[in-house]
Amino acid sequence: MTPIEWLQEINMGIEQRNKFGLAKDWDNILNLYNGKQAKNILSYNILYGMGKVLLAKLYYANPYITINLNNNIYYDENVKKFADVLETIDNWIFTDVMDTKAQLKLIIQDTFLYGTGIIKIGYDSEYGFDKNKSIGELQDGTLSQFDKKGNRIEYNENIQEGMPWILRVNPRDVVFNWNATSIKDCQWVAHRFLRHIDDIKADVKYTNTRGLSPNVKLENKSKQYVELWEIRDTKTKKMYIIAKGYDKYLYEGIDDLQINGLPYAVLNFNNVGDSIWCVGDAHILMPQQLEINETRTQTMFYRRLALLKLIAEKNAFDKDDIIKLLSDEPVAFLESNGNPNTVLREFKVDIPSDLTQWVELVRQDAKEIMGFSRIQLGELETSGRKTAYEIAQTAASTEIRVGERADIVSDVFKDIVIKVNKIIGKFWSSQRVLKIMGNSDIWTEYNGEDFNFDYSINLNITEKHPMNIASRKGEAMELYKMLMPDPELTPLARKTIRDYVLSQFDNISDLMGQTQGDIQQEGNISPEGEIVNANIPNNLPSM
Repeated sequence: MTPIEWLQEINMGIEQRNKFGLAKDWDNILNLYNGKQAKNILSYNILYGMGKVLLAKLYYANPYITINLNNNIYYDENVKKFADVLETIDNWIFTDVMDTKAQLKLIIQDTFLYGTGIIKIGYDSEYGFDKNKSIGELQDGTLSQFDKKGNRIEYNENIQEGMPWILRVNPRDVVFNWNATSIKDCQWVAHRFLRHIDDIKADVKYTNTRGLSPNVKLENKSKQYVELWEIRDTKTKKMYIIAKGYDKYLYEGIDDLQINGLPYAVLNFNNVGDSIWCVGDAHILMPQQLEINETRTQTMFYRRLALLKLIAEKNAFDKDDIIKLLSDEPVAFLESNGNPNTVLREFKVDIPSDLTQWVELVRQDAKEIMGFSRIQLGELETSGRKTAYEIAQTAASTEIRVGERADIVSDVFKDIVIKVNKIIGKFWSSQRVLKIMGNSDIWTEYNGEDFNFDYSINLNITEKHPMNIASRKGEAMELYKMLMPDPELTPLARKTIRDYVLSQFDNISDLMGQTQGDIQQEGNISPEGEIVNANIPNNLPSM
């Protein structure tokens, strides 16, 4: 297809996004979530509150990835070793290299607001990796993030040369083929982004840039940006980059990242199978949000009407006395030109109690839609005393709804990890080394080919709780108590365990380090951990 034909296909995909994802309502939903209302509207933001509760329950604060080999298949020791190595690499990459927590939080929020959250998986460059641009001096990476003068033309600090990356992409900027129902059956995906015209022309991956001109003018900025579409097509296994209104390809080549399907992961909570797009929980809650806003606003107006209002006979008071009457100063004496009981009357307006009750009914509807209990929303139960059994049953029923969504998030996370591992297996061709045993000095060599496992992997993602100094010390002591009584432990193993425990206590570790240094100066330690050929002072008492 030509670039113009691709733009026509993209427009068809946008129509499907509007039809099934109700994308035309997204701006209104976002404004409600952010509390952007007209000045005369009093908002009670249930979208924000419930969205934050859902986010707190679903995202991984401290993700830890465990790779387990299939128990029904025999593996040699070499494969088992590299499975452990891969687990270590995954936890390093997803914890220290990638901005995993932030990206997961964003796609969960997108899914709540818009129905679909999208993660893009890449390698080395944000705007398309081309292995033909790899440089031998740079380990498994390119320098396409820089121009020929060494100036940066890519600016995302979460993307590093020669490393995989994940990024949340705005659903407004992504289009799938019109008949896609999931990422598994998607033929192509197009990602819209803006780049400065100078950066595009300086990017060595791009061609046909001579006749390209800016086509986007940002607010308060000159027209120097170009709207681009990056298209990844499974039919041709190619990646294309085109510009809106431009009839030439800026890039056309083999898509090296199509290893385990398209390099995207899609999160849906309410997919009914008709389309990859679906409505978000926030859209379902919009009627309740608007109703509560209207009721709260009416209550606000009633409260204003209920302020003190007086009706007086004309000329019943002199102007000076009227000023005294309305003043916030205490007034001891006023004169009226008539009977005070008849010339002045207070006008009262009561706030209807039904308004408050109606707000509670609407809130209850919203909680039932989301499957939240009062306790989960941080509220106290006010409808009487509840037994422990009733509370447990309520919590269990709620966890069914939340647990389903947590399972969906876990599956998407697993899909992301597997795709990242496939990228590592393909592009990490250089030999690397890794420390695989805690505080020990045991290292192993590996490269990407060692991770091209041709078998099934059970990948479990659990929540790793952060360890403070006290918990590390306690865990070390428990490990010591559990292992040291084992009679089969060698002296070297016992020494390794002792060293690990002592390393958790700074002062003792320093002292033991000095002591061991003195011993090593006086003698030698055998491979079994025993001291041999030590120079023992002659003045020690005999046994």
